[in-house]
Amino acid sequence: MVPERPRNPYVPLTENDVKTMLEQVKASSIDELFKDVPVEPHSPNLPPAVDEATLERELSEKLGSPPPSYIPSRYVPALLDEISSRAELYTAYTSYQSELSQGMLQSLFEFQSLVSELTGMDAVTSSLYDGGAALGEAALLSKRVNGRKKLLVASSADPQRKAVLKTYAYGGSLDVVEIPFDESGEVDLSLGDVTDEVSMVYVESPNFFGVIEEGLDEISAWAHSKGALFGVGVDLPSLSVLKPPSDYGADVVVAEGVGSHPYASSGLGILAARGELTRQLPGKLVGATLDSEGKLAYCLTLLTREQSIRREKATSNVTTDSALNAVRAAAYISLMGAEGMAKSLKESVKQSHELALALASMGYEAPTFSGPYLDRFVARLPGSSGKPVHRVGIPLWKHYPLQDQVLLFGGTPLSAIQEIMG
Repeated sequence: MVPERPRNPYVPLTENDVKTMLEQVKASSIDELFKDVPVEPHSPNLPPAVDEATLERELSEKLGSPPPSYIPSRYVPALLDEISSRAELYTAYTSYQSELSQGMLQSLFEFQSLVSELTGMDAVTSSLYDGGAALGEAALLSKRVNGRKKLLVASSADPQRKAVLKTYAYGGSLDVVEIPFDESGEVDLSLGDVTDEVSMVYVESPNFFGVIEEGLDEISAWAHSKGALFGVGVDLPSLSVLKPPSDYGADVVVAEGVGSHPYASSGLGILAARGELTRQLPGKLVGATLDSEGKLAYCLTLLTREQSIRREKATSNVTTDSALNAVRAAAYISLMGAEGMAKSLKESVKQSHELALALASMGYEAPTFSGPYLDRFVARLPGSSGKPVHRVGIPLWKHYPLQDQVLLFGGTPLSAIQEIMG
């Protein structure tokens, strides 16, 4: 039996169709059917338009108190999720596969180019798992370059990155020695010593405490004086207002992903280097070329992992790929631009300094360190060691002998601190 062909929904309704429909809804006419639709256009009394960041902030305030683990995030455009969730970017293939599409290759090429422009470095890997992995790979890179086995690392560097570094160092037969910080929160060069055994000197600016290292040119010269590499960890958006690492002689640059999380990432480590060190970078580099028809094309220009080349020539066995988050980072930097990142950062800086002034007026030591800072700072909150201060920041006694000090962020609500401290 042949099934009845369904009615074509695009065929206009007949008078009988309309009559049947009106009978079903118990309406006497078409006018009665649409009587609830206003004749005059409705003009709701809406407030003036605001930008997306302001709207998100107002909605967050209306929705109530901050979440239990409150670390304020920087502004991320809603369009970023729309771009990065496109089906073309979600694939079962990793970006090491030869079948990788031109679209993904171009996206990764743009990621490398944008990070290179921000940092001033010549080459950028694409990509690593997180900032800790990037720092570990930078340490192994330095050993390959000069054959030395000692690393001088600022004690003020991110504790999680240092923990990952020490794991890498154990496997690479490297010795990690920390350089203390002074009352300003900056590296105290008088307590460190660069010898002929040092492979790399590594500092961060802003460091874990939010303090900006003002003597980066001096530290760079200090490292290079004995033939060591100079590595620096950066916060990429801060480079919209601070000097790029290339200006003070950095050899390698480490960073976390942007556009996913305020100071870290769900999985994106960034490692950049001077041109002479390109072939010592781990992972892969995407390059631009011309195809057989003379059209622009993208390809995997350099593959240095042991799965791709002879093991004795490989720089790393890294296999974790964070291509999607690298695309997110590229989209974030493109959407925000240097001006947009600077504007967002300046707002966080303003909030951070206003919070520090408010705490100081309440009798707290804020900030604890005297060095310049951007959008996060350390404050001494008396008696906080027994309080759940993690709601408003990061307790430092987990990582340093700073028993009553907390790392606070721009945008942290003063009311939440007052509530916790009683």
